[in-house]
Amino acid sequence: MTTKILVVCDPHRTSAKIQALGARLLGRKPHPAMPYHCAWMTDEAIYDMNWTFRELPRDYYEGKNRDLRIFDSPVQITDEYFRSLVGKVKYGTFDVLLYPIFQLVGLNWWGTHCSERINDDLWFHGYRTPWIPYGAPPSPADILAWLEGRS
Repeated sequence: MTTKILVVCDPHRTSAKIQALGARLLGRKPHPAMPYHCAWMTDEAIYDMNWTFRELPRDYYEGKNRDLRIFDSPVQITDEYFRSLVGKVKYGTFDVLLYPIFQLVGLNWWGTHCSERINDDLWFHGYRTPWIPYGAPPSPADILAWLEGRS
């Protein structure tokens, strides 16, 4: 079994444009790939946050004019673990809507968004990222830039 981290990019997607605007408001340069979503990928499935944590077919994001960036995970996580979370983790709407403000004050609200799920699972499995759980969570662009720097 291999665990990978998938970052989905699309410069034409509204959510990517909004995230890039959030980066600009924080004085950061947006990532040129315009990432908007992160997910876990195993040999069996993709696991990501929508309104809740969900399991998808491995080809779910393919063929939709998206730039898929796939990286080896620094830790291996089982499908059983991911499946135990399906439907039980709720989305962090406020973390996304108020991202620039929460980043400035280091706040993490109730719920989990896609890149926060990646970060939390890495920490839970013993790997330390630059973002502490319960602190201001990373964006998909943050995750992508971090993964590119690790490669």
